[in-house]
Parts: sequence; structure tokens; C-alpha cells
Amino acid sequence: MSDTHPGSGRALHLFKTRRFLPLFLVQLTGAFNDNVFKNAFVILATFHFAKTHGWNASVITQIIAALFALPFFVFSAFAGQLADKFEKSRIVRLTKVWEIIILIFGSAALLLDNPWMLFVTIFLLGTQSAFFGPLKYSLLPQHLREGELVAGNAIFEAVTYVAILGGTLLGGLLIEAPGGTYWVCAVLLVCAVTGWAASLGVPAAPSESPDLKINPNIATATADLIRFTARRRRIFRAILGISWFWLIGIFWLTLTPAYVESQLHSGNHTVTALLVIFAVGIGVGSMLCNKILRGEATAKFVPLAGLAISLFMIDASLLTAGLGDRYVTEAFSFFSFTGARLCLDLLGIAVCGGIFSVPLYALMQIWSPPAHRSRIIAANNVINALFMAAVALICGALFALGLSAWMLILLLAIANAGIALYIIALVPEAVVHTFLRWALKVLYKVEVRGVENFKRAGKRRVIIANHTSFLDAALLTAFLPERPTFAINTDFAAKWWLKPFFWAVNVYAIDPTKPMAIKALTTLARTGTPIVIFPEGRLTVTGGIMKVYEGPGLIADKANADLIPVQIDGAVHTVFSRLKGKVRRRWSPKITLTILPPRKFHPPPGVFGRDGRQHMARDLYDILAQINVATADNNVTLFQGLVDAAIRHGHGTPILDDPQFKPVTYRRLLAASLFLGPKLCAGTRPGDPVGLLIANSSAAVCAFFGVQSMGRVCAMLNYSAGPASIAAACRVSRLRVAWTARKFVEIAKLDPLLEAMRAEGVEVRYLEDAAKKTFADYLRLPFYLRNARWIAARRQKKTIAALGIADKNVRASESGTGVPPVGLSGMGVPPMPPPNEHGRVARATQSAASVATAQATTPSTKLQSATHAAATTLAAARSRLVTHFEKIARPASPLADTPAVILFTSGSSGAPKGVVLSHRNLHANRQQLVASVDVTSNDRFFSCLPVFHAFGLTGGVILPLLHGAPTFMYPTPLHYGIIPELIYQTNSTIVFGTGTFLAGYARRAHPYDFFSVRYMFSGAEKLKAELRQHYSDQFGVRVFEAYGATETAPGLCINTPMHNRPGTVGPFLPGIEWRLEPVPGIDRGGRLWVRGPNIMLGYLLVENPGRIQAPPDSWYDTGDIVDVDADGYVTIVGRAKRFAKLAGEMVSLTAVEELASATWPKNLHAALSRPHPQKGEEVILVTDHPSPQRADILAKAKEKGIAELYVPRLLIPCKTIPVLGSGKPDYVALEKEYRETT
Repeated sequence: MSDTHPGSGRALHLFKTRRFLPLFLVQLTGAFNDNVFKNAFVILATFHFAKTHGWNASVITQIIAALFALPFFVFSAFAGQLADKFEKSRIVRLTKVWEIIILIFGSAALLLDNPWMLFVTIFLLGTQSAFFGPLKYSLLPQHLREGELVAGNAIFEAVTYVAILGGTLLGGLLIEAPGGTYWVCAVLLVCAVTGWAASLGVPAAPSESPDLKINPNIATATADLIRFTARRRRIFRAILGISWFWLIGIFWLTLTPAYVESQLHSGNHTVTALLVIFAVGIGVGSMLCNKILRGEATAKFVPLAGLAISLFMIDASLLTAGLGDRYVTEAFSFFSFTGARLCLDLLGIAVCGGIFSVPLYALMQIWSPPAHRSRIIAANNVINALFMAAVALICGALFALGLSAWMLILLLAIANAGIALYIIALVPEAVVHTFLRWALKVLYKVEVRGVENFKRAGKRRVIIANHTSFLDAALLTAFLPERPTFAINTDFAAKWWLKPFFWAVNVYAIDPTKPMAIKALTTLARTGTPIVIFPEGRLTVTGGIMKVYEGPGLIADKANADLIPVQIDGAVHTVFSRLKGKVRRRWSPKITLTILPPRKFHPPPGVFGRDGRQHMARDLYDILAQINVATADNNVTLFQGLVDAAIRHGHGTPILDDPQFKPVTYRRLLAASLFLGPKLCAGTRPGDPVGLLIANSSAAVCAFFGVQSMGRVCAMLNYSAGPASIAAACRVSRLRVAWTARKFVEIAKLDPLLEAMRAEGVEVRYLEDAAKKTFADYLRLPFYLRNARWIAARRQKKTIAALGIADKNVRASESGTGVPPVGLSGMGVPPMPPPNEHGRVARATQSAASVATAQATTPSTKLQSATHAAATTLAAARSRLVTHFEKIARPASPLADTPAVILFTSGSSGAPKGVVLSHRNLHANRQQLVASVDVTSNDRFFSCLPVFHAFGLTGGVILPLLHGAPTFMYPTPLHYGIIPELIYQTNSTIVFGTGTFLAGYARRAHPYDFFSVRYMFSGAEKLKAELRQHYSDQFGVRVFEAYGATETAPGLCINTPMHNRPGTVGPFLPGIEWRLEPVPGIDRGGRLWVRGPNIMLGYLLVENPGRIQAPPDSWYDTGDIVDVDADGYVTIVGRAKRFAKLAGEMVSLTAVEELASATWPKNLHAALSRPHPQKGEEVILVTDHPSPQRADILAKAKEKGIAELYVPRLLIPCKTIPVLGSGKPDYVALEKEYRETT
């Protein structure tokens, strides 16, 4: 868990500061001197003056103690006034000079053997201590930060008891030694001078009340001081608690000698040992308190420590009662069971005493008004002295009445328990909070990140969190630094089974149907009460983000409060979620709470009413989605992610299937991957690429993860490309080993591809050979089945060692360190500069200005200019939001940013390039998609898009397998008649495809084939409106259009059930920054640039094979012309390279294809441009329509209001339009064939 305060939990750093060390030395030497002198005087009085003057030793001892304590009653009020009125460090130095003078007088008294001078000395030392007491405890809060106060008080508490013990022991030892008087005098004077020298280093502490009028009347000043403190109830209660601690401490210090003599029948060495144990225990408890509180000044452990003290005292009482006369005839030993038990009880009392007292001192200092702080501390000294005197008198009276030691201990234990219970009654939430926190940590290993972000918020705070389980309120109550109030529906507040929990959680019941509900919560927020509201308004039943209401945004806006997002991860897997049957629920899953940085929340200027509320709801959804992605654990490799998924969802869960219908569980998938890994990677080094030329199947997935398990990079070869493209792919990636299957090569007739690969020096191997098992393999397989996690961790360590990666090597764009990500073995990766928010916004603003300047030259373009400016403003706002959440503290992984996969671009507009994607890229895109679409383990994916395609790899393999949803692998998307039937047979719920493939399925499918399909996503090409409507009417299935690129792993935008606008490709995925750059001649939209965690590491190019060319400043140029509306929905206008300039006007070839599709919706069309002698360029349309007529397309253009410029002059019918494996038309082949057609 993050530290709550600067320096919290770290006490030793204070010794390096002038703010603390000099004052510490002053306190140490002063307390030590007082007790050296006092005990030396007690020894002399008991064994010397009692004989020479005929005094009673017991009476003399009590007089000495009383003379030392008397000044605390008499002078504390006056000392507190002086400390408040004058500069404190100067008074400290004066008291130390005074101490030197007193001890010179005391040394003379010792040397002259004059008891009366010694009585005067002890009184003067008590007076000096009474004047120093208010100074030291009022200097601490002036010199230390609030987060250091607990540490400072802990050290003072520990050193006080150590000094008392050390001084007492040394004073007794020295005075009894030969020449002891001289030794005592020397020690006293050396310590006094040392303390004075240290006081010279105490920093100045200006007066808080320079105008204070000092009351010289000691009696009235003391009475006024006590009354003033008593009126401040919480301060007075803290003082009473401190005084009670001193009462217990003095009780044990004074009881120990008599206890040892009467009960243990032992000598001084036993007394000394028990006093050492008690003093050490106080010191340990004080320092332990600072550690467990992490610098936070809170009394939450005080009542628990008090109860623990009573338990130890009761045990000591019972032990004492059972001793009887045992040690009359038997010697007491610390090594006996009784001795060890007694020591443990005494140590427990002391340790708990330290935990009890330290936070009370800190709270007294914090709560005290600075102008009265020294006087309040003086009042504490007076009350402490009263309590100590009271316990001495009461114990003496009870002993006189005949009470034994065990009865006295038991009475004090009962009284202490009563006080602890009273404290619990005063602050029940502190005990409940502590117990709840402990229980949740034990059960769910709760980890809290970003606690410091809560402290950064202002006084007014509105907390929003995803609502995942019935534990959410308990988690936030237990682990937020301040106890929040939960807004709850009055209907729920009235439920009888919830009412017993309300005493532990602050709730504010509201009726959301009443218009005054928001106003009431706004008023509550203005008072500074932290309010928790779940924007979804209900528990999730999907595991993802559900509908979001605008209420929290309205309250934050009206109250001008800081909005603090909190992400709860892991609670959906508890039995307290509502996802039974949708996720694997467990009794004790790990839960993580991440507190995000606070932010203001206001709608844009000029947006009011319903529009304003809708805008707030969208922004709140965006925030929840952003934090969902920002807090996701993407710092693992793909194989480690698979191992984690198996643990999370169950190793025995069936997760993978193919047309052989032999379901594969997580356990078998992991075992097969571990088994194949060493064989597939034989002869390669960690980081080397290993080629996979395979079709979709369970074996393909096992091979993919087998390569991943060995720390190699999967080069996914496109078997639908020609030999030249395959050769280029092998060349750019420096591929040396590739795997395929003989059966697949035979069926798909891929021998030319293999020959091209061999010509490039690639060794082609066959999976059938790797699958053969030896006797040793049979011995290993059971081990693989049961120890995947251990084996994966071991292989990862070997990979790290082989690559020479340091743990600090994280992606520069996330760590901000400028350390470049690790490249492929033998491949260099240029460093990526860290992101700069101001640079992003500045670039976006410059783009807006250039667009406005270029287009606002005529009145007709003012509206378009305003639209561009609005879109760019939206981009800048999105950039700020992403930046706001991108630096979430997460543990770094040395392999997360290394290459995981090499994909190859389709070559639809030129030579293929190698796209290098890291483990983080793929994990991030998976998380982005899951944050936008509700996917549960009840879903079943149907994956027929090839795994060499980013859409097929991420959407069809990585997303379902790592999210616990089974996936069915089918080798080709071209079987239009078989695939709908298999979707029906497998009860698939999520299907990915391209427009071309979906159109083919629609022509062959039975109306009931898609009965189980929840979502169907289309990407890689434009989705025709007619096709979308056909699926809705014929099959009752909503087809959602998405957009992405191989370079973005692949998702960028997606329509979802919650955010769907037909005709667009949806809003950007969470975590994506974007900007539009103007394109001359294009009035609508601009060229899209994107940046985010899913953007590739870089390209592998033919010109520079094996070297990764990173995108500039991590920004990727999509090459697409897009338009972004005011709500953030993206419309693809066309490819930058797919525009033709006709008569000075830019015409989108994509728009021409859309017009042709609207005219002939059942056919496939491809628009091409070619030079024209008069117009510069002209557009031709290649279509598989048997008899296309220009008149038909011209009529459709007029119907839609489209300019005739978009109607091609030349229409060329063809039997079949060549397509790539992704479903896109093969424009390169088409241009070669038809560019010169007349």
C-alpha cells in the first residue's frame, strides 16, 4: 500500500535532519541526567543518609520522588505561557544553561555529602524539566511535517523510557563504585554540556502568541489552563489517554521492586532485568506504532492496544495468584515457563503501551491550536503528574488494606478494559475500520495503490467507483484514508437485512426519483464530507461497465468538488458478486483498489439541460473505461497471462476447440505449449523470431503459446500472400526457422511459398515432427500438466538473463525514463521519447489553427472550420484525460515491452512491412476491448479470421483465452455455407468478420443459425448499411462496425451496444490519444494520428531488415482520413492514398465504392484511379456485377444527393474480385490488371 504521507513509516530519516536531531539529543541527555542524579541520590539516601541521619529510607525515597514531581504541578502553567509567548529555541538553550548551573550545584552537593543541597538540586531539576516539557512537544509539530509527527513522537517516547532506565541503572552502579561520587559528577556535567551544545542546533521556532499576557498567579493560571483544555473535548480525551498510559507505566515501575521481593523472592538483578524488558517494550511498541500507522495520526489502534494491555495484565494477575510460596524454596529463573510467561506479559504490556500512547501525543499536537499548543502540553504535564500521584496514593492505600499484588494488578486490568471499551464507544468506526481492514487483507490479500492521490484532492470530494460486488462499500470504508459517506437508494436503506451494517458504514439515503436528491448530496459535498457514488447505480451483471448515470458529475460540478475515481479489481471473482455462472467465483481472490488522481468535472461552456447531463454521463463512462484500462495488469508476457487466466478461471475449464471437436482445457493447453516450446525453438535464441505458417486450429494456438513460453517472437506468416510477399516477410524479419504442417501445405497447395522461404535461407520444419513423443516426453508431460506456473517463471528468468534485461527496463512511454524497449535478438530499437502532455495539446491546437486558417478564407467554409476546431478540442481533452491516468503506479516487468509478435501488413497498397507488437501492446488492446464490450466466461467466440491477421489473433485468440471465454478455431473464413452451421452447432455468442465474409454468410445462413449470437463485429473494411440492416431483419443480430490497423494490435474504434452510431466506426477505445492533421483539398476531417499503449513498437522494413523503426514520438500515422463528430464518433472518409484529384477536387475512392455498394448491395466493388490527360486523374470501378450500367449508379447518386464527380466514367465487370486474407480487395493486383484498361 502506498504511503499516506511524505516520510510516513520511516523514522530513521529524521536523524539526518536538523529539524529533529538536535532536539532529540537535548531530550536524551536531559532525561538521562535527571535519572542518573535521582537514582544516585536515592541510593545515597537509602544506604548512607538513612544511617547517618537516622532517617526512614522508604520515607526519604518518596520525598525525593515528590520533590521531583512537585514542579510539574507548580510551574507547568507558567512554563506553557512562556513557551507560547517567546521564541522556543532560545528558551530551550536557556533551560540547558540552567541545567548546567543546577548540576554544578548538585555536583558540589554530592562532593560535600550534603543531603539538604541534594534536596534542593532534585527540586531544581524537576523545575527545569517542567519548563522544558511544553517546549519539546510543541517544537515537534513546528519542525516536523504532519506525516512525520507519529515517527517523531515514537522516537521521543522510546528514548524517554530508555533514558529513564539507562540513567537509573547507571546512577545506581556509579554511586556504589569506588570514587562513585566523582564518576556521577563527571557523567552529569558531560551530559549537561553535550545537551547545551546540541541545543545550539535547534532551529528557530517563532512565537505563535507574541501578544500573550502572562498570568504570574500559579494557582489561577493552572486552573484556567485545565478549564481551557477541558472545553476542547477531543484534546482533553487525548490527554486523559496519555495520562492513563503514564499511570500504568508508573504503576509497573514502582511495583516491580516490591513484586520481585515479595512474590519472586529474588534480588536486584531480577528487578533490573524486568525494568529493561519494560523499557525496551515501550521503545519497540512506539516504533512499531509508527510502522503500522505509516505516519498517519489516528487513534484507530488505541482501543485495541488498551484491550491487549488488559489481557496481558489479567494473565500476569492469574500468574501471580498461582505463585503462592513457590519461590520461597525455589530460585526464580527467567528460563522457566513461569519466568518466560511473566516476561512475555510485561513485554506485551509495554509494547501495547507504546502503541497506545504515541498516536495520542501526535493527535494532541495536531488538534491543539498553534497559539495555545505549549499551554495545552503544559496542561498534559499537570494531568500526567496528577494521575501518577493518584496511582501511588491509591496503591499505597490498597496495600495498607491488605490487598495482594495479584488483586491490585487485576483491578487495574479491569479498570483499563473499561477505559478501552469507553474509547471504542467514542470511536466505534476506528475499531470496526481496523478489524474490517485486517479481515479483508487476510481473506483477499487486498492491495491499495495510489493512496497519495486521495490526499491531493481538495476539501470537497466526490468518489466514483465501478460497482462489482456487495463487498465494494466495505472495501472503500476499510481502505480509503478517510471514512466516506455512501449515497444509497431509500428502497435499499429500508431493507431489514442491510440495516445491521449501517452502523459500520456511513450512508446517506436519497430517493433518486426526487429532484431534491441531487441538491441534498451537493449540499453534503460542500460541507467537506467525502461522498461515494457508484455511477452505474447497480451491481454489474456483466463484469464490465454498465449504463452510467450523470449524478456524480452533477454533484461534482455544482459543489465544485474534486472527482476521485477508484477502480476495484478482483471483487467480481468473490462469492459476493452477481456473476455466478459468468465468471469463476472463489472464496479468496486477490483484490486490488487503485485510487486515481483527482480532477475537476465540469461540462463544456454553453452546454446545459439534457445535453449537459448526457455529456456528463458520457464523460463519466469514459473515465470509468479509462481507469479500467489504466489499472489493468499489462506487465506480463502473453504466456504468463495465459497462466494467470488458468489460475483465475480454473485449470480444468475447456477453453479451446476446433473442427475435430476435442475440447482443450487450460491445463492441457499449458502442457501442450510447454511441451512444444523447446522443440519449436530449437536452434534459436531468446528474442529470435520463429515463423508460423499455420491455419486456425487448436494445434496452431498451442504452437503460438509454445513459442511464447520460450521467450521467442512469433512471426505470423500470411499464407494467402504470394511467394514474393512471403519472401519479403522472411527478409525483413531475418527469419531463420519456420513451422507449418504437411497436411496444411498439401491441402492449401503452399509448396511455392515454402520454396520462396527456403530461397531466403529459412529452415522449414513440420509440426507433425514436433508432436512426436519420446519416452522422456511421456515422463515430462505429467510434470507440465501440474507445474505450468513454476516452469513458466523459470523459463522467463532464463529469457531475461539471455537478453540481459534489467528489471527497470520498462517502456519509455510509460516509465518516462527514456529507456528504450528491448528489441529482437540482434535487432536495434531506437529510443522512444517520453510523452509530454503540453506538447500533445500544443500540437492539437496548432492543427486546429492550421485547419481554421486554411479553410476559413471563404464564408462557405466557416462551419467546416468550426467543426474541425471542435473535433480538435475534443482530441485535446481526450489527450489530457489519457495523460491524467497513464502514470498509474504498477509493478514493472522486464519482458512486457519486448517484441511478442511480428505481423505483416496486407500489402493492399504496397510492399508488406513487418509490424512488431509487444506483449503490452496485445494485452492493452485486449483490455481496451473488454472495457468497451461486456465479455464473460459464458460467451463463446467463433474465430475464423486467420491468426496472421491482427483482428483474428487479438480478437479470436488472445482476448477470449485470457478472459476465460472459450473460442472455436476454424481454418478459413471462406466456407460460407459451413460457418453459419458451425456457429449454430457451437452456440457461439461473439463472432468477428469482415464485411465481405459476413455478406457471404448471410447469403447461405438459415434464419436460426445465429440464434445464440449476442454480438457480431465487422472490421477491416467498410460495413454496408444494407448488410447491417439485413442481419437485423433476417437474423435479429446487431452487427457492430469496428476500425483498427495491424499497427494498433488492431483495435482503435468500436461500436458497442452502449455506444453505437451506424455509419460510423464508433468512438475511440479507452487509452487512445488522437489528433487530426489537415489534408489539402479535403474539407471534411483530417489525417488521423494515434498514440496509446497498443501502438506497435515499430516497423521492420525491406530497406533495413531486422531493425525496428519506431513511430515518431510514439505517434502512428494511420494514413486514413477520418472525421470525428462532437460526441467522439469516428467516420472513415477514406485512405489518404485512396483519393483521386478530379478537376481540382479530391474524390474519395472509398466513397465511390460506397455509392456502388448502395447501387448493387449484393456485389463487391473496387474503385481505382489512373492518370487522365485532361482531368489529371479519373476513377474506374471494377465490380463483380455481371452488367453494371453507369445510369444506375448515376440515379443512385442523384437520389442520395451525391455529386456526379463521384460517379465513375468507366465500369469494368469481372468474374471475381481478388481479395486478401483480411477480406480487403487486393488493390495491387487490381491496378496491375486494370490500370491500362480502356
